[in-house]
Amino acid sequence: MKNYGNIEVGDIRYSDLSGALTFTTVADADTINIMRDIMHNEDATPEEIALELKTLLKSAVMINYSRGGMRRKF
Repeated sequence: MKNYGNIEVGDIRYSDLSGALTFTTVADADTINIMRDIMHNEDATPEEIALELKTLLKSAVMINYSRGGMRRKF
């Protein structure tokens, strides 16, 4: 069976004061290679990969938020 990467989260914290959710994200080696493929950059640095993963997470949130006729508040 093919492994398509794994992403884990931990150290989850929520601030009542700011309303911010923070967590640590861990991407395995397969996920890192997938990210390099998406970026078309085999020499991408860990920082570049992390920024691209952040962009994809934001995109996934917005795509799923607008599905199913949900009313957008922002």
